[in-house]
Amino acid sequence: MAPSSVTLRTQSYAGQPAADTAPSEGAACRLNSLEQPRFFHGQLLTDQDLTALLNWAQDKMRLVRYRHGWGVVCGLEVRCDPQHEGHIIVGPGYAVSDCGDDIILSCESDPYDLSKVCFEHEAVCADLYKQAGQEAEDQEPYVEVDLYIRYAEQGASPQTALGRRVCGQTEICEYSRTRETYELHHAVFQGYGSGGYSDPLDRAAKLWHNQFDAIWSDLRQLMDASNRWEQMKQSIDKKDKERSLRSFCFVYDHIEQARKQEEGLTDANFYRFLFWVVQDRHNAFLARQCVDGQACLGVPLARVRMRATSDDAGKQRCTVFDIDPFPPYRRPISPASWPAPLGSVNLGQLIWHRWEEVRSFLIDLGIEAATTIHSIPSTRAELENLFRCPATYPLFAAAGDTVAVQVVDAGLLGQRVVGFCLVSQEYEHETAAANGPESVAPADAPPSAEPDTAAEPSAKPAAETESKAPAPRSRKRK
Repeated sequence: MAPSSVTLRTQSYAGQPAADTAPSEGAACRLNSLEQPRFFHGQLLTDQDLTALLNWAQDKMRLVRYRHGWGVVCGLEVRCDPQHEGHIIVGPGYAVSDCGDDIILSCESDPYDLSKVCFEHEAVCADLYKQAGQEAEDQEPYVEVDLYIRYAEQGASPQTALGRRVCGQTEICEYSRTRETYELHHAVFQGYGSGGYSDPLDRAAKLWHNQFDAIWSDLRQLMDASNRWEQMKQSIDKKDKERSLRSFCFVYDHIEQARKQEEGLTDANFYRFLFWVVQDRHNAFLARQCVDGQACLGVPLARVRMRATSDDAGKQRCTVFDIDPFPPYRRPISPASWPAPLGSVNLGQLIWHRWEEVRSFLIDLGIEAATTIHSIPSTRAELENLFRCPATYPLFAAAGDTVAVQVVDAGLLGQRVVGFCLVSQEYEHETAAANGPESVAPADAPPSAEPDTAAEPSAKPAAETESKAPAPRSRKRK
């Protein structure tokens, strides 16, 4: 009788997931509390006890994905196979999956066959080409394939089981070892949906930004509601765990005080309170929970471009044209918390941080900063202007860029950054027209606005100052 199969923690996917949908919930590996086995004198040890010890050790080691990230650690070179047309070979190396499993190739992989993808893609897209009115010779001769590697397990070292559990749960022959191995997998690239994405990193970054932007888009509708005070109260309902405020708990008391006063429900108070609600939602989103692995396609290794050709006899062939084993088609080991396009950083990680910290961070990255200091907004125009940058411009920047940093003087909380946007000529023109001549200050000079005396919304009108920093000095951290 064949040994009972070992449960594999991998799943087979026929193709790439839909461009704008996440993998199925069942495929995710989540962060769960650990239960450590405990042994004592006189205990009857069973296979469940020993397996529990093994599972605890494995789950403990898999937590490395949250500390250091996941991706290729070293090796895993992808190259053409000169002896097998349309095949590629992956060299020895080491990667960590998005579930924290170690993927090890101790020697060169067997040739991986991609020789059929040209014709499979042609069959799938034939009807689409006909609908577009394209002839066969007008069709793109290349097929782009993304190559992945993922963790797999295989049973090994079968032995005769001397003891039997009740109900025949143990077979006569059982595997005594589990071999940790790997699985190569590919997906034909067919675009990233309708979002205009250029590569996997760009797609992940823009989807992240869309989620962040949706917070302000939803809450700004309160400004046009006929019963906006009641709508605001419902949007931060204490009884609703998802809606209740996380950090700025004083807003509840201030709203109640305003409702009890005859002249408390003013426009100025409404916009001040709405600012704190929006910022609370932003902070809750940015205090991101640990990113769960999806155990889907695996660790990206390379993009392989295949080309359909014909030999002298007219026989069709599918050959490897070139291989791109570099980001964004290969993922070096890195955290998954702050997605950004290739060559950029996600500035969302700096929102609501103190301006002194953000200034130092931007200098180290070689990013120029044009800062605008605001007090708590008390009008609709001030509130919309404050969150205009994050809603209009992506929160990503690269070395050499100039970003407009929106800073709020939050009283006892200090001067906090609430948003960024890339400075364009159009933005600079609008800012100059709105604020008049700008005062130039060095990048490491503190903002000039006087701090407020309390963190709560203030009755003072919003005041803005603008300072534009010159090119940052090069500075290395020791």
